[in-house]
Amino acid sequence: MGSSFGLVLSADMFGFITFFAFMSLASYVLIIQGGLAPSRKAANVYIKSVIIGEVAIFSAFCIINYLSFNPSFDNNTLLQFMAIMLVVGFGIKIGLFRFYSWLPLAHPFAVVLTSTKAPWL
Repeated sequence: MGSSFGLVLSADMFGFITFFAFMSLASYVLIIQGGLAPSRKAANVYIKSVIIGEVAIFSAFCIINYLSFNPSFDNNTLLQFMAIMLVVGFGIKIGLFRFYSWLPLAHPFAVVLTSTKAPWL
């Protein structure tokens, strides 16, 4: 939850990417917590997909940063690449159509934290 709050409250690209990665790692722990072979497989597929998505978002942020220092730079190919990287990166994370291969594997194994056995509830 802290990484989600940090993601929302981040004021720059570095903070956004950092908290986005922490949020992904927290989700990874929730998926792999069962320890069974299918949950490990689902967690591995999830983390590989998320890393690809985060690299895509990071590359788009690098292009945005480059364009902020060179405002007169006009290259439509670079802007199209940036847009594609943003769609791919965020599409993987939110489970957008064609990017949701990790979703059916991971959701059956995600831990539900509404159990009465949890001491913090």
